[in-house]
Amino acid sequence: MKQFSQLKARIREYAHERKGLKAIYEATGMSDGTLSNDSGLGEDNLMKFLHYAEDLNIRWFFTGIGDPINGAGITFGEGARLRLLEAKVAQLTQRMEQLDEELNDRALMELLKQKKAAKSKAS
Repeated sequence: MKQFSQLKARIREYAHERKGLKAIYEATGMSDGTLSNDSGLGEDNLMKFLHYAEDLNIRWFFTGIGDPINGAGITFGEGARLRLLEAKVAQLTQRMEQLDEELNDRALMELLKQKKAAKSKAS
């Protein structure tokens, strides 16, 4: 039996939990057999896999602790989307604060105009 590197063995286990090695090869562009030989795993192929496996439990992948599939936490793809949404919310919050200030300034100006008009009528 072949002895795979720990990361290749975990990728193979992940593939067994998911759609299989063929799906990984097709989605990532890794050469057929990359995960089936006993050589190491290059950084470029590792990055391709990590980009592909959005539901991968990273803690399990690097330590072997837990389950291969990230069932409870935020996945890579979700984390990126979450950061984008948080940035958008921050931008919108800032814009709302600006608009609120503008409305307050306009309301204050209108109030001052009304007081001035009332003073002019009283005089």
